[in-house]
Amino acid sequence: MKDLILGMGEKLLNISVFIGIIIVVFTGLGTMFNQSFFYGFLIMLIGSIAIVISTYFIYLLIDIRDKSTKTNELLSKIVEKDKSL
Repeated sequence: MKDLILGMGEKLLNISVFIGIIIVVFTGLGTMFNQSFFYGFLIMLIGSIAIVISTYFIYLLIDIRDKSTKTNELLSKIVEKDKSL
């Protein structure tokens, strides 16, 4: 069940990034036509960069969690092996 949720989580994260970038682009275009071209361009640029960086950060946290789980499993095997000696 955990692997299913984690597998779906990656897909949900990718979908949310795609939706977020679409929202940022439409917001930027709306700002370009209604207020200022420069502000609209900045919204699209900074918003897209922020979404991508935050997504990489979330993936980094997930990877750190996975690696720490594997390290914990390896250490527990080593401790069990030392106890048997």
